[in-house]
Amino acid sequence: MDHTEAIDFTLKQLTNPEYKVIDSLDEVNAIGHRLVHGGEKIAESVVIDENVVEVLKECTDLAPLHNPAGIMGIEACQKVMPGKPMVGVFDTAFHQTMPKEHYIYPIPYEFYKKYGIRKYGFHGTSHMYVSNRLAEIEHKDIKDLKIVTCHLGQGSSICAVDGGKSIDTSMGLTPLGGIPMVTRSGDLDPSVVTFLMKKENMSADEVENVLNKQSGVQGISGLAPDFREIEAASYGESEKAKIAIDVILIPPEVEPGAPPIIIRNDIISFVIGNVPAIFIVENPVVLAVTLVNTASSQVKLGSAIFNNIIDTK
Repeated sequence: MDHTEAIDFTLKQLTNPEYKVIDSLDEVNAIGHRLVHGGEKIAESVVIDENVVEVLKECTDLAPLHNPAGIMGIEACQKVMPGKPMVGVFDTAFHQTMPKEHYIYPIPYEFYKKYGIRKYGFHGTSHMYVSNRLAEIEHKDIKDLKIVTCHLGQGSSICAVDGGKSIDTSMGLTPLGGIPMVTRSGDLDPSVVTFLMKKENMSADEVENVLNKQSGVQGISGLAPDFREIEAASYGESEKAKIAIDVILIPPEVEPGAPPIIIRNDIISFVIGNVPAIFIVENPVVLAVTLVNTASSQVKLGSAIFNNIIDTK
C-alpha cells in the first residue's frame, strides 16, 4: 500500500457508516501536514505550494528519512483530495528565532554557507504548543515568561523558551544530536564516528545507522528499545541496564566544554509519551532531586540536565 492508497483508505473510514466521523469529504476544509525540515527558509506554518515542496526537496540531505516521506504525503493528498488547501507545520520552524551564536557550530564558517550546517532543532511543534498552553493555563502573557520545555520519548529534546521564542534547544543539525535517547546516541565526541569507520571498516551511512538505531540506552543495555524494560532491568542484576540509566542521569555540564542552555526560568514542563505534565517551581534544583528520587526514568532524563539549562541564581 503506497501513500495514496493509505490516505484514500483513511478518508473512506471517516465517512464509513459504521464510524460516521463526517458525512462527506466536503466537510474537510483543509489538510495539515507535520513536516520535519524547512531549513532556514521556513520560520512559520505555511500554505503548501510548489515553492514549499521545493524547499522540502532542498532540505532532503538534512532529513533523508522524513522529507521525502512528507513530499509523498503531500502528493498523495493532492491526488485524493484535489483542490483542498494544505498547510505545512515544520519541526524546525519554531527554532528559527535562536540567536546566531546559539546555532553556529565551531567549524569553518564556509561549511555553514555552503551546506547549511548549523543547529536547527526539532520537536518545534511540541515546544511551541506546550509553552503557549502553559501561558494560557497560568493566565499570563507568554511574552513575560521564561520556560524550559522537555519533550521526552523515543526521541527527546529540551528547549529554552524566552518570551514565546526558542532561544536554544538540545537537538542540532539532525534529530540525532542532544541528550541520550532510546536508540539515538545524542551528542558525543565527533572522533567516535571516524574511529568506528576506520576500525570497523564502516561507511558513513553504516555509522549513522548505528548511532540512530542501535545506540542510546538500548545500545548500552542490549535490551529492547523500551525505557520501561530497561529501567525495570536496572533494578535487578543487569549491570548494563544500570549503566544505561545512569548515563542519562549524568548532567552534561560534567563534561568539559559542554555548551549550556541558559535561561532563568518561570516554568518547567514535561511532555512524556505525548502527555503534558506541568511543574511550576521556584527552586529547580530541589525539583530535580525530587524527580530523580521518585519518578520514572523518562522524567529523570529531563531532570538530570536541569543544572545545565537553568540559571537558578
